[in-house]
Amino acid sequence: MPPLLEVAAEEVEAFAKAARDAIDSRLGTLPEEAASGFWSAVAKYYAAGLAVAGAAVAEVSAGLDGEA
Repeated sequence: MPPLLEVAAEEVEAFAKAARDAIDSRLGTLPEEAASGFWSAVAKYYAAGLAVAGAAVAEVSAGLDGEA
């Protein structure tokens, strides 16, 4: 993974693991029906966001290609 904002890949992975662990810990305190499906919902909305972000990047990239 290339550096992003001067953050090493190992740091990103550590931050992500810490976040998942904290979320899982909190979900563990909730009733099963309240906690079930949380990660599925996250994946659904994350994937939708990636599609929007990808379209925006493609639009900007196309605009930059036309400026040459």
